[in-house]
Amino acid sequence: NVVLSTNAPGFRNPLPALKPVLFSTTGSLVNGGSGAWNYFQVDVPTNLTSGWRIVLTHTGSGNPDLYVRRGNLPGTGVYDKASTGQTMETVVFTDAEATSGTYFIGVYLPSGPASACTYTLSTEVGYFKTLTWDLGTTHDGTQVFTNTSGSGGDYYFKITTLGSTVGGWRTALKVLSGEADVYLRKDTFATGPNNYTFKQST
Repeated sequence: NVVLSTNAPGFRNPLPALKPVLFSTTGSLVNGGSGAWNYFQVDVPTNLTSGWRIVLTHTGSGNPDLYVRRGNLPGTGVYDKASTGQTMETVVFTDAEATSGTYFIGVYLPSGPASACTYTLSTEVGYFKTLTWDLGTTHDGTQVFTNTSGSGGDYYFKITTLGSTVGGWRTALKVLSGEADVYLRKDTFATGPNNYTFKQST
């Protein structure tokens, strides 16, 4: 007989839960004042040539943060990438950054007044979508990309502009449910809306 016990109270930190590269899982955290962590381990056997996207959403009184570290458990002061203080947290590893190795993902409910949350942690392969240039022959466009991902967070797109007969171009975002904003940045990729100040519609 083998008896399995998870999250035993004698452990200072629960051991990381092993997950595949692509996963979606739910969990809960309760902060009694000093903060609370859940950890996940992802073994990436080969380089992810299209990159990797990690998203954290939540409900409840607490607002959890997302930390990722390669080779060891992350902390609030030691991590490779993090997203904090947002209603939805998104971390992106580009194709050059998503190399083979073991990654540890930490979901952290910050210290402070007692709080609790239920969260969903999801991953996707690919960090941006290349859009096809639309000649603008119809108002709604003929080259339309519809996002069917259910994870939320920040999504990134790339488009190479072509010549225009009217000397300008338009980017349109049609929101079918919920709320979304569009931000533009020129020439180089970056993460986070604060880096997309060229144009925006919010």
